[in-house]
Parts: sequence; structure tokens; C-alpha cells
Amino acid sequence: MKKTKNSVAKRRNDTRKLYRFEGERFRGQPIRTIKELRRLGRKIWSAHGRGQIPPVVAGRGDLYNGRLYSYYDGVRIVLARNERRKYVLIHEMVHALGHDDHDAKFIKKYQKLLKRYNSDVREETLGELGRLHGKD
Repeated sequence: MKKTKNSVAKRRNDTRKLYRFEGERFRGQPIRTIKELRRLGRKIWSAHGRGQIPPVVAGRGDLYNGRLYSYYDGVRIVLARNERRKYVLIHEMVHALGHDDHDAKFIKKYQKLLKRYNSDVREETLGELGRLHGKD
């Protein structure tokens, strides 16, 4: 599918909205060890993934707007030191499960996995997350 100027702008806007939301609502969640996050990743993948689980590795991260972010590169999930939190792993797992864009389908899957695997996230916050794209 050819990307139009509007679709590229929408993707950027969706990403900005989600990153801002995560920064405001999930700030202060505890940093976890790579071992804990790998264990959680295996649990999520065994219930929701297909094929080989993408390795979860410690790394530098990717520079975006002056900050290092974790990412999924199509093969592995790289977790930056300052982002080794459950919600970040879950965010990257959603990408690994086939959701490339931060669109409504991504948000729906993200909500579902956060609810099931991250007790640090309150129900009201999940509702707010759903409203980023007009759905709960």
C-alpha cells in the first residue's frame, strides 16, 4: 500500500499521542531486571504469539526526540536501560505480534495485554488509553 502524506502524518500523530500518554500515565513504574522481563515476555508469547519468541535484550535504545527508546526491530526486542518496565516490554510485544502502527488495533491489543500482565496499570488508565482512538 502506498503511503500518502495524510497517512504518514496520522502515523506520526498516533505515535506522538501514545508516547505522551505513556510518559504521563506510566511514569514512576518500577524498573525491572532483564531476567524478569524475559520471563514475562515468554509468558505473553506462549499465550499470544506464533513461532519463535523474539529475544528480549538489553541495549542502548533508539534516539527519538532527544531520548533513548526501546524498540522492536523485526527480530528482537531491545530494551533501553531507562525503559526496562513492564509496559514498555508489553508495548514492544504488541509490535512483535504484528501491529506495526500505533493505531486503534494496536491500542486494543495493548490494552488487553496491559490488563492481563501489568497489575501496575489501573482500570481507569486503560479506559483513557482506549480513548486515544475513540474506543474503550
